[in-house]
Amino acid sequence: MAGKRWQVTGRDDERKEIYVAKAHGAKPPYFVSGHGEIAPEIRRKMQDILFDKEVPVYLNPKAKEMLPQARTTALSLNLNNRRIIEMGKDSVLFTWTGTRINRTLLLIGLAAGKAVTYIGIGLVFNNTMADEIREIFHDVAARKLDGRTLVAIAPSKEIEKYDAFLPEALLDHAYIANHLDIKGAIMWLSEFVGS
Repeated sequence: MAGKRWQVTGRDDERKEIYVAKAHGAKPPYFVSGHGEIAPEIRRKMQDILFDKEVPVYLNPKAKEMLPQARTTALSLNLNNRRIIEMGKDSVLFTWTGTRINRTLLLIGLAAGKAVTYIGIGLVFNNTMADEIREIFHDVAARKLDGRTLVAIAPSKEIEKYDAFLPEALLDHAYIANHLDIKGAIMWLSEFVGS
């Protein structure tokens, strides 16, 4: 909640609301971690809000100002009906899914020899056209996706504090379990190939 300290002042169980007031007298918390992971449900909700006509009541004034601009841009690019936008020699794939699935899809692109960058709501494929992306993912969807193959090309597997001390096999297993979503990627691929 904006990196500030809050004190619970009440709750309404029927409305599923918690009431808070700004807490005084203590320093605000300091968050030292990097970027958190985003669940697929959050990105789907973002997509729903983007293509809805209603303005959520919980948006702050700045978000209420930015939402119409984002909606106009998304509709002008026809993002409600297509997932890939070609921009010169590059293509942006709007996955609208979570961090772990995106990371898995990024590794699939790297395994296919493509230069791929993660941008939150999707992936940028450098020097790659939309048809090439579809072909890559169609080929992968047709065969079994193997986490061991993907982890072998991961740019950096040492993410957690003591990862540098793990044997390679255990590090690979931990990376697959904690940073990829093979099952989610398979589901995403089947939906993408079917669309």
